[in-house]
Amino acid sequence: MEIKEFTKSGIKFIEVTNDENFKVQLTDLGASIYGIFINDIPMTLTTKDEKDFLKVSHYHGKTIGRYAGRIKDHQFELNNKIYITEENEPNKTLHSGPNGISTKYFSYEIKEDDDASTLVIFKYHSPALEAGFPGNMDIAVSYIIKKGYELEIRFEAICDE
Repeated sequence: MEIKEFTKSGIKFIEVTNDENFKVQLTDLGASIYGIFINDIPMTLTTKDEKDFLKVSHYHGKTIGRYAGRIKDHQFELNNKIYITEENEPNKTLHSGPNGISTKYFSYEIKEDDDASTLVIFKYHSPALEAGFPGNMDIAVSYIIKKGYELEIRFEAICDE
């Protein structure tokens, strides 16, 4: 596996290419998949310029959460308490709002396994009431690039409330 790390427009990119010329470009912004390529042919949709990736409201390859979907009237009840979330659609919160984890910069580490796989693990700590959601949440998103054209993704989160 060939691993490259570089920064463009304030975004850190991790590019992993295996022996079959299967390339995965990941970013620390939203623990995102920026692009997947086979023989340099793009297999995913993304912005044409990484500067646009910073500001588009679409979720091109980004990790969404804490909530996936829409929250009506941008509020919900949990354990007899009402939580008000940030609105980013009329009378709704979509994918945790305009300041959800898709807009956050994750820390990351790169590991190479014995079976010729490369593992990129992104981590983020979301404090209680960030974007209106209860509890502290530790989030990990792992991308495992394997032989052939295989990409495995694992999402993990632990919340204290």
